[in-house]
Formats: sequence, C-alpha cells, structure tokens
Amino acid sequence: DFPKLTFINRAFGGSEFEDLNFYAPRIVFPYKPRKIFVYEGDNDINSGNNAERVLEDFKKFIEITQKALPETKIYFISIKPSPARISLLNEIQKANRLIENETKRLKGVEFVDVASKMLDSENKPLSDIFLADNLHMNEKGYAIWRDVLSKYLK
Repeated sequence: DFPKLTFINRAFGGSEFEDLNFYAPRIVFPYKPRKIFVYEGDNDINSGNNAERVLEDFKKFIEITQKALPETKIYFISIKPSPARISLLNEIQKANRLIENETKRLKGVEFVDVASKMLDSENKPLSDIFLADNLHMNEKGYAIWRDVLSKYLK
C-alpha cells in the first residue's frame, strides 16, 4: 500500500503486549526506527486481560521504548472491533479510551483511531470488512487502515 516507504515488519500472529515488551529490545530497538506503529490489545483482551491491564502493558512498552529510543515517535493503532469478538466490544472500547487518554499526556506518542471507522451506525463491527472467520480483515478492512494510517506516514 505504501511502495515508496520502507517498513520493517516485526509482527507475529497471536502476540500480546507482554510478548511485545519482552521481544522489542531484541527485534525492534536494534533497528533504531524513526517511527513505531503498534497494534496490540486484541489478543490480550481475548485471553482474559481487562482494559486496565492492557493500559498498564501499553505504559510499560512506552517506558521501555522511550528509554531505549527517545527520539522515536510511537503510534498506537486502536484495537479493532470484530464480529468474532463482539462479546468483548465493551472491553475493547474501554481499552481504546484508556490508551487514547494516556497518549494525550505523553510526548512523542499518538493514538491512531481505526476502530471508529470499522463500526456501523449501531456501533457494531462492519461485517463486510472481514474474512469468513469474522476476525481477520479482508482487503476492504485493510483499505480503512490504509486510509487512516496514510496521514501518519508523511
């Protein structure tokens, strides 16, 4: 989607904030990136962690990253709503609010809201932006992310 930009993808499926906090010093920090885009929290909440725990793990990531890479901008991509995890939607939205509020007081950290663009007028996840598993996004879902993220990549 962004052929003129260089990205280093350090993501792996099923990760949680705890994993990111453990592995970032080895698989992210050595590259000394100018920007880090973080997507975590979805699996955390699905594993039983509450919004407050997700916030605490987010804060730990910010702390270790800013200590290691003080000039690096950090962008937290909001936790996506999905039909497969509709029962967790309230906790997902709570985690997003907590993290968004936290980013407002932090220097060099921004909240990237993709979640609100993925909801219909009744505050339910759009059904046509997901694969058959109702969890992972299809091209239409990723187009939403591309459109939102493009302004942070300039």
